[in-house]
Amino acid sequence: MNRKINDIGIIRLKETVSTNEEAKRIAENEENWTVVAADRQLSGKGSKGRSFYSPEGGVYFTVIVKTPVDYLLLTPYAAVAACRGIKLVTGLQCGIKWVNDLYLGGKKVCGILTESKICGEDRFALVGIGINLYPSEKSVYPDIAGFLFDKKPQKDFFEDIVGRVSAELRSICEKEPSESVMAEYASLSVLIGEEVVYSDNGKAETVTVTGISPRGELITRSEQGDIAFRSGGDIVWKKNKR
Repeated sequence: MNRKINDIGIIRLKETVSTNEEAKRIAENEENWTVVAADRQLSGKGSKGRSFYSPEGGVYFTVIVKTPVDYLLLTPYAAVAACRGIKLVTGLQCGIKWVNDLYLGGKKVCGILTESKICGEDRFALVGIGINLYPSEKSVYPDIAGFLFDKKPQKDFFEDIVGRVSAELRSICEKEPSESVMAEYASLSVLIGEEVVYSDNGKAETVTVTGISPRGELITRSEQGDIAFRSGGDIVWKKNKR
């Protein structure tokens, strides 16, 4: 099913292996900002090669971005767009766990995966966003998973969320200065002031998050007081281990 919402072309599928893979397959021949959305993914993709559990009850979509943009900031941009879109459609305010997850009530409700593809001299990005809308009775979720709603809502929010989040991402990429968007990203962080375990290249240490840089780096302070700007690695939010 193809339609336009907020001037965004949406291809909605009942089921697909992965919206990122489907978007990658068709992107060269589709318009900028075309969205591939699905009610269910059979093999959803997460960051760093992880899988992304994607049963019915979620909103899964990939935005094809051909507008020239700073690719290093595209994932933070998408996180801000998702927070805005979810709040505009549902009234719920999510927070951001660096770098690509949205949290609500201390649990993960959204993951983001940004990939790029080169076709000849052209380069474009694929921004995959998966949102847990409500729990499906037949599905088993990891303990960390949360949902926007504790049961299936009477209203179908699927296309409203897809259209609004995609429109917000387009606005950010085409119209808004990165400084203001990244300031908004920092203001939505659930980690600032929190203690986390940061790991990279097999080394792990407990640090306190003190901020987010304009380039999307995680700013941390070690137990010895050393300040570091982190652009990679993994973190475990200690609050979620209690």
